[in-house]
Amino acid sequence: MGFSTGTVTSQRECDIQTMLAVLKTFWSAVAEVFPEAWALPARHSRLMHGVGIAGMGYLMDAIADRHRHATSVSQEDFARDLAAIKPHCRWTSGYWDFGPGSQYKWNELQNTAKHIGLLSNYLLVVYKSEVWSHQDWRPGLSG
Repeated sequence: MGFSTGTVTSQRECDIQTMLAVLKTFWSAVAEVFPEAWALPARHSRLMHGVGIAGMGYLMDAIADRHRHATSVSQEDFARDLAAIKPHCRWTSGYWDFGPGSQYKWNELQNTAKHIGLLSNYLLVVYKSEVWSHQDWRPGLSG
């Protein structure tokens, strides 16, 4: 299955159940890796807020793209890649540091195009730095 234009939307030959399975697999991995931020009200966790859900959607596509040569991406694949970015996430406390002059307290992020863009870009940069830059985690490798 192709992931280049979006994990779920690019699966033209797949049915709704297959697309739903990818989403469930990814979000199960998110719950596994971020239990302290999972299932909380949005006012207590930006992971469960619109900005976090949107940002993680972009990250899901990047992770799936890295595993594009596999038949499917397992929960373990998603969880392993998500674990690499966990130390950089501020879902429930602390400050997001998006670069010079762009620091936000964890709960200052809102569901706006600007904040979704900041968070999405940050997550993707951290992911590529932490995962793709390691010899055994290159794009297209599953392990």
